[in-house]
Amino acid sequence: MKKVIERTKAIKRGHPLDPSTMIGAQASLEQMEKIESYLKIGKDEGAQVLTGGSRAKTVDGGYYIEPTIFKGTNNMRVFQEEIFGPVIGVTTFKVIYSLSSLSLAHTYSYHVHFKRLQMRLLKSRTTPYSD
Repeated sequence: MKKVIERTKAIKRGHPLDPSTMIGAQASLEQMEKIESYLKIGKDEGAQVLTGGSRAKTVDGGYYIEPTIFKGTNNMRVFQEEIFGPVIGVTTFKVIYSLSSLSLAHTYSYHVHFKRLQMRLLKSRTTPYSD
């Protein structure tokens, strides 16, 4: 996770037409405030903020949110609902069979994704482990 966090912190915000920009502003103040409400929900539910977690300093007057990584559990709203912003949730599990329980809490498309991942892990005979 260290490399993922470092890479996330290095994301360059800016004007979408600037070739060096990696992430642009949110489309509106309303969207930025909605994302901020999810950041608060995640924190209130006990998700650990690994990086980001708040409004970013404005680069060009736009509505920027720091790219955010939450660590938590699958029963948190920030893991179950689409936020439509630069926010991702990570969780840990001990055995590949936990993937089934993770997938059941999500929509069909997530369920299919988790089942495919589970099958790949079984075929490769690797067992993921936390941290």
